[in-house]
Amino acid sequence: MTDPHRSLPGVPRRPARPTTAPGPAAAPRSEERTLDWHELAATLGPSSTGPAPTPGLRRPVHVIAVDGFSGSGKTWFADRLARTLGAPVFHVDEFVPGWDALADGIAHVSAHLLAPWTQGRAALVREYDWHGARPGPWVRVEAEPVVVLEGSGIGTVDRSLISALVWVDTSDALRADRLAGRSDRELYAPYREMWAAQERALASRARTADRADVVVHEAAETLLRTSCRLYERT
Repeated sequence: MTDPHRSLPGVPRRPARPTTAPGPAAAPRSEERTLDWHELAATLGPSSTGPAPTPGLRRPVHVIAVDGFSGSGKTWFADRLARTLGAPVFHVDEFVPGWDALADGIAHVSAHLLAPWTQGRAALVREYDWHGARPGPWVRVEAEPVVVLEGSGIGTVDRSLISALVWVDTSDALRADRLAGRSDRELYAPYREMWAAQERALASRARTADRADVVVHEAAETLLRTSCRLYERT
């Protein structure tokens, strides 16, 4: 009986199959798309069937992180997305301990909010009293199936802690106009540059916009203009 692994005379031996693990998957490509809110929710939600499903294992709490600079419109965007998903929304600045402590707030959210959620447990996180300029109470936050978490710097957390990442991209001029019209502008004005410097440093170091699953260029009540990362399905 012929040995199937033995080369026949005059026939070159077939190269052995590599035994090493396959290399990393090809980087996702980006494609501009106009979506309505339900299409975006399908893209980012736990049963992602849209253009940019986030790869990885399903988590007990599906966290959609929404990042962007001050005045970008991320709070409005997050509230609107949460309403479409029927999910709660949380704002990172509720947990940042002061104007000069954005990075500390992100670390606190990572350790005390997101880490318990990855295990399906309720979180115990400390709020900050902005009017009194002092730490607030520790609050219990239940592990919901889907959560929208919005705030400057949230896109810099370890990606194992979140399921999807959105970057809200808005021009500097438009952001400046919005900040000038804020109801709390007098409280915010003395700290504006300090806060902006922290935002820029965090976003630059983490390259948040580059690693976002969806970049929102324009958002309105009905349609959104986005760039979505497309992953190869296997």
